[in-house]
Amino acid sequence: MSDIRVILCPVNFSLESRAALAHAREIASSTGASIVLLHAIDLVGDDEGLVAMLAQEEDDEACPETRISMLADELAGDGCDVRYLLEYGDPAQVICKQAELLGADMIIMTTAARKGMKRLLMGSTAENVIRDAECPVVVVKGKK
Repeated sequence: MSDIRVILCPVNFSLESRAALAHAREIASSTGASIVLLHAIDLVGDDEGLVAMLAQEEDDEACPETRISMLADELAGDGCDVRYLLEYGDPAQVICKQAELLGADMIIMTTAARKGMKRLLMGSTAENVIRDAECPVVVVKGKK
């Protein structure tokens, strides 16, 4: 694991993504790797993302950039080398593209994402990342 320099950790602000982030923090602290937090907003298929963007004007705490910045600050306070990205587009595509651009050595993410009809029609974000990513993907299973 000493070859790990950059860990990409996509977050959707769920408890499950916090569990994945805890794994990323643990690996980063033992390897000296930096963590890049990524939140992808799919304005076409993600009503929650659109609602969060619209809520920004009324409640700064709901703003995705504020939330991811707070997560980054929390990790930095724990001594982690961390930065964050906020991107727009299909989450699986954004994750794979950013992993390639960053030269990520590993992606650590959760399975909790799309549910119901969205998952049936578009597939699981984690499944798509596992299939398309060029680096290893660690999936932290979401709770049922």
